[in-house]
Amino acid sequence: MNLRHGIAIALAAALAAAPVAADTLTRSLTGFSAGGQAASLQAVIDFTPTGGDYGTGAGTATVLITLENTSGLYPFQTPSMGNPILTGFYFNLPTGANATLVEARALAGATLNSTGTTIKGIRYPRFCETLTADRLITDWYALQGTQRTGQFGIFSQAVETVSGNRGGLVDPEVFQSCVRMGAVCAPLVVAGRVRYTVLLDHLPSTLYSAQDFLNFCSTASGTRISSSLGGHFQGVDRECSTSTYLGDACQFTPTATPSWGSLKATYHR
Repeated sequence: MNLRHGIAIALAAALAAAPVAADTLTRSLTGFSAGGQAASLQAVIDFTPTGGDYGTGAGTATVLITLENTSGLYPFQTPSMGNPILTGFYFNLPTGANATLVEARALAGATLNSTGTTIKGIRYPRFCETLTADRLITDWYALQGTQRTGQFGIFSQAVETVSGNRGGLVDPEVFQSCVRMGAVCAPLVVAGRVRYTVLLDHLPSTLYSAQDFLNFCSTASGTRISSSLGGHFQGVDRECSTSTYLGDACQFTPTATPSWGSLKATYHR
């Protein structure tokens, strides 16, 4: 073996052993309810490949999804106007890929407020606390395959609260030093950011970065909007009477046959 060949092998081995840095995508979704109330969220997606063979559809990755309700504060008023409660976040995976939710944590600075409720058999009595450190709240959420549809289409994956609107996210402005500043129609909410850790496997090369999530668009026959990401809010409009969906509109040209049912297509820039 000559010196040049030996250096090349050593360099390749070093690169293979080097940790892969997370790729980050930040998206803001905004829109209005049927009653004209504004709602919005910010999603930060950190994607880290962890191994496997993406070329044969066997790649693995860890994805961190950090959500914040950015709808703003709707103060107490007459008639009552509910502050939007973020209860679901939607995204798509390539055909054959799997996802597992392993952790959900409310991040330091968030306020947890309960008027008394039960989630998965655990009783949460009345309390309010602003967190000085992260807190695990994994039991409040579930990751599941879904055929949930809104005006933006149908998605293959959803992170949702397990008990309707209980455990949903409200804008941090809604609670100031544990004082509620507006109407919230849920017995247990998080006012702040929540981060979900999701493990992915059986990934092809079409999903190798956070940006790639934007290349999988959800569409439904007869709808006006196709979107790559989506959010579901409950408790909006007067007397918390309705819910609303927001979609991150696709800005790509379809290039492949739909790969999820007959409704989802892969897109490119």
